[in-house]
Amino acid sequence: MINEVHRELAADPSDTAAKALLAELVEYPGVPGRWRTVDLERPPSPLLVATYQHGAQELRFFTTITTFGTPQHVTTQELRIECFFPADDATRATMSASALPP
Repeated sequence: MINEVHRELAADPSDTAAKALLAELVEYPGVPGRWRTVDLERPPSPLLVATYQHGAQELRFFTTITTFGTPQHVTTQELRIECFFPADDATRATMSASALPP
């Protein structure tokens, strides 16, 4: 995620929200110092795995973010569509059990 924020800032250095997010992310305990700079050798991942924990319950999702490639309007340029999908069988079972009936 940190590498993706670096890449977004490289594309738009004036994005103050992304600058603030990056500054916050790299200050978390245990974040390696090498993550403070963009790793251009590592290709961007098409998805990101996010783990949420509540007590003993752990849910793992992979997320994809869709952006528009050649925007003609500033609003479209900033539009992102994010989708979350279960990343393991335990998360899939938990989400299926908690789904509302159609």
